[in-house]
Amino acid sequence: MLTIGMLTSGGDCQALNAAMRGVAKSLFEAGETVIYGFEDGYKGLIYGRYRKMT
Repeated sequence: MLTIGMLTSGGDCQALNAAMRGVAKSLFEAGETVIYGFEDGYKGLIYGRYRKMT
């Protein structure tokens, strides 16, 4: 099983949602993958604020 965390630095960025969706969709279709998204950028990584993406 592949487990990854998806982290951005925060702020606005053109097409960021589409890029994240494309990565997540490709990984889910590839097989058993668990993806965690961190909230509030690097603060989420430091303070353990994350959630499993479905």
